[in-house]
Amino acid sequence: MLQKNDAIIKIRGHHPQELIKKYGSPLYIYDEITLRQNCRKIKEISHLPGFSIYYSTKANSSIELLKIIKSEGVKADAMSAGELYLVEKAGYTPQNILFMSNNLSKDDLSQVVNRGLNICLDSIDEVESFFKLSPGKDVSIRINNGISDGHSAKVKTAGKVKFGISPKDIDLAHEIARKSGGGINGFFSHIGSFFLDYDIFHHNVLNLLSLAEKYPKLKYIDFGGGFGIPYYENQQNEFPMKDYQKIFDKTLSDWQNKTGHKVNFSIQPGRFVVATSGICLCRVNSIKENFGRSFVGTDLGFNFFPRPMLYDGHHQILNSSRDSANPPKICDVVGNLCESGDILGKQVELDRETKVGDILLLKDAGAYCFSMSSNYIAMPKPAEILIKEDGTILPIRERETIEDLAKSQLYT
Repeated sequence: MLQKNDAIIKIRGHHPQELIKKYGSPLYIYDEITLRQNCRKIKEISHLPGFSIYYSTKANSSIELLKIIKSEGVKADAMSAGELYLVEKAGYTPQNILFMSNNLSKDDLSQVVNRGLNICLDSIDEVESFFKLSPGKDVSIRINNGISDGHSAKVKTAGKVKFGISPKDIDLAHEIARKSGGGINGFFSHIGSFFLDYDIFHHNVLNLLSLAEKYPKLKYIDFGGGFGIPYYENQQNEFPMKDYQKIFDKTLSDWQNKTGHKVNFSIQPGRFVVATSGICLCRVNSIKENFGRSFVGTDLGFNFFPRPMLYDGHHQILNSSRDSANPPKICDVVGNLCESGDILGKQVELDRETKVGDILLLKDAGAYCFSMSSNYIAMPKPAEILIKEDGTILPIRERETIEDLAKSQLYT
């Protein structure tokens, strides 16, 4: 995706300064080639017939990206009526959508119960609400078995967290379903986000299979996502899909042979699919030193790029306007919000000649960046563009205007 020409970084042949000039700063850029490659990599995790991959839409819900993901044979999950609307706009049909719930109201549930979706519920209260709305139907449940992993406590999704139904309440869920004339037809679990080896993930696989043994009517078992990518320059490789495939498939096949249960298995990756396909450009607005610490100030705040502030997430930051072979300058790269936590990168090595007007490039920005952005401090959101396989540029989201900020407000 990135090339160096005369010491200047280009993006699939496009000069960052020219892109900023045409589409404004900050700017999100996605690469179709990388996105398709990632979809094909994730499919290497299993060769079992009927195995499904559901892309976690919350990682990035831009419709044009969803269309590409769909064209690669990857299904989608949705966690809200809004995400469901977007995946349907991208062409997904109900049989290829998994609806994942979390603390849904009865009104929320009523919007999805009769849509022909595979629905996964997150609590006993949701199970009760579902069967009052839709007696006699089948539904899946999310299991919290206490196995978790992730780069931050904020992304660990099992154990003493809000997600899932405790194993001790699985039978209660089945009893509620039975009394309504319906059933529990699937188990789902998710341990967290961003792991680069398969040890803990496989431990969760074994645990969920063990729990599922006593329920022969299950049709689905989903092991979640969370597969990591190498955000750090010197970090090990991404999650080893090919290496894990033989272990994973043998485990699932052996379990089916032992139990006689015939179920469809699936996973739900988000980050792995889109993270490396995206970058974000921003402009340097100021350079200063306060009490011996250097700061490079940009026009990109955590309202548009939240991962570093929310999760201490790391992104490599490059000066696309300078030769990286020059001696480095150690600095904090910061945003333009009136917040001390508005930091994109601490103690970053940038070119010593970095100047106001230079364009910085933040790598691996395809997941949980734009999708978590906001209009905090009443700033219009940036544009998104897609570099197609043939190198042409397709605008996929317009830059918001100041007038857009008032469109949904009621005032006199």
